[in-house]
Amino acid sequence: MLCRACGSEMEPAETCPSCNEAVLWKCPSCERENDRSIHTYHARSSWAASLFWAALSMMSGATTYVIL
Repeated sequence: MLCRACGSEMEPAETCPSCNEAVLWKCPSCERENDRSIHTYHARSSWAASLFWAALSMMSGATTYVIL
């Protein structure tokens, strides 16, 4: 991946804890970072789990805060 600011090759700065793929890249020349990537297959499963627990708690009368 090339840096949009200076054109240098960017290096992985952070990896996904679930699959170990890079989710954040940083340019070693100008120190610019790109936007953090979101792996939709991880986000989708956590989103579905949040909805499931929210629906379950609503049926039981408990209060739950859902963070997406």
